[in-house]
Amino acid sequence: MASDVTYHVGVWPSLDPRSYAWPKKQLPFPLAEENCRLYALGRHALWNGVRTLGLEPGQAVLVPSLHHGSEVEALRRANLECVFYPLNDSWEPDLERLEELLDERVRALHLIHYLGFPQDLDMWRSWCDEKGILLIEDAAQSFQATSGGRPVGSVGDLAIFCLYKSYGLPDGAAAIVRQAPPDLPHSAGRAGVKPLKLLLRHGAWIGQYSRSMSAAQRTVRRLGSTRQQTQDDEKEFALGDPSSPPSAATSYLLPRVVSELGPERRRDHYAALTEILGGFVVPAFRRLPEGASPFALPISSPNPEFTVDRLRSRDVNCIRFWTFPHPAFPVGVFPQADAVRGSTVILPVHQELTRASIERIGEEVLRVMWG
Repeated sequence: MASDVTYHVGVWPSLDPRSYAWPKKQLPFPLAEENCRLYALGRHALWNGVRTLGLEPGQAVLVPSLHHGSEVEALRRANLECVFYPLNDSWEPDLERLEELLDERVRALHLIHYLGFPQDLDMWRSWCDEKGILLIEDAAQSFQATSGGRPVGSVGDLAIFCLYKSYGLPDGAAAIVRQAPPDLPHSAGRAGVKPLKLLLRHGAWIGQYSRSMSAAQRTVRRLGSTRQQTQDDEKEFALGDPSSPPSAATSYLLPRVVSELGPERRRDHYAALTEILGGFVVPAFRRLPEGASPFALPISSPNPEFTVDRLRSRDVNCIRFWTFPHPAFPVGVFPQADAVRGSTVILPVHQELTRASIERIGEEVLRVMWG
């Protein structure tokens, strides 16, 4: 397969079919830590994690206004109240508003490291200690990122990671508590293989190099994509069984596909694509900070639905970023979060892509954005 040939590309990392024969590697933070536990999904990691922190029903967690929604559902299902806070233009918590929201009910700050960009670990650890509240690091999109030379997730009282957002796994999430005890519960039940998700990840990898596979994937997307302006909230945000273990395929593949070179390749791809797209990149993400491990590159579009449809027709399988908030979120109260939801498209930069893939993504985006 020629490295300069590229067809289908997608935001989610693809899975090289040869990976089953690769040797095991040393697992990075937090996977080798004694107080780390693995689950099927990040929402399961969060639900199990907060139940070990001594939080009582009815106590409150400060939650960012810009969120996926599954984390809100997990916190609510743990009988905790979500108090939403705004972000500044850098997608950091608005410190002044946080101070105003603090009261005796608030017992934790939920801090999201967006798109693989680390927040200031020292600052938020110190702030939480000063206020006497817990720090929950949401590193779902930031596995292997660092801040000040330390792994993201290493200073929170609880940190969660979604492994399948960084590598082409069918599922898999991790939770780690800062101090043990208390001890996180292990996932339970019997792990399946999840062959359909494996097939999709393998198909995505083959589609990068195969014109016929790419065409087949494009046809499937077209036939199944009468795009809707609404979503099934119950399906999108549902907690499911929080004791679910990662699939057997994930357990087998994880030590074979994880690599210290993954973040480096994503950084290289991100920097190259940012250079091509310039002012289309969301301002807060135009500069790649030290230690970032990018999940995707965000661009702003006046018509994101049109942008996504046009790019997908050109085999750039981008997605809109967290289009719909959790139903408990007060739409209209946080204009910055509403604006991000209404304008942001994220593009692939994962490590399975080639430089030719990145260049083609940039060219296709410019064609669409410039009309």
